Amino acid sequence: MLNPTDPGPHHVISPQDRPHHIVVSGIYEFPFRTRNWTNRIFGGWTAQGIYNGQSGPPIGFGNILFYSDIHDIVLPRSERTVERWFNTDAGFEKSPQKALVSNIRTFPLRLTGLRSDGYNNWDLSLFKNIRLREKLTFQLRAEAQDAFNHAMFAAPNAAPANTLFGQVNSIVGTEQRRISVGGKLTW
Repeated sequence: MLNPTDPGPHHVISPQDRPHHIVVSGIYEFPFRTRNWTNRIFGGWTAQGIYNGQSGPPIGFGNILFYSDIHDIVLPRSERTVERWFNTDAGFEKSPQKALVSNIRTFPLRLTGLRSDGYNNWDLSLFKNIRLREKLTFQLRAEAQDAFNHAMFAAPNAAPANTLFGQVNSIVGTEQRRISVGGKLTW
């Protein structure tokens, strides 16, 4: 229920709604094959990549006063920045003195077209298997988790009376690009 006096439930999308999720992975073995010492250097390399992308969750609003068309709130992607994630001038009442103590809520809890930042992650690796003897193999491996270091922004501030209204002021998670190089000996 949006209000305690409503005769039926309120229809709204879930806060966990993420309509798009894609995971793509691939492995490529480089075709360098020679019969001399250059094969030990250039041959046997393999690249691996995993991409994970997901839509962001819908942005939730509290009990706010809004005086215009809700379709004016969403900004085109080309205009969206962390300083202005949505149109804060679309008709929100920003004065805390005009907030109501008790009212019938008409503004929806969440809007379908207004979402926080999504997930955009690339994990890449490059490795080479070097056969030292018949049953002895050494693997040289380099890995980059979140290789392109894409920030995952938290939801913007959705409280119109706040000075940070419409701004993103934090990131989700603490993981950033992590690069590791290592070796593995198998027998």
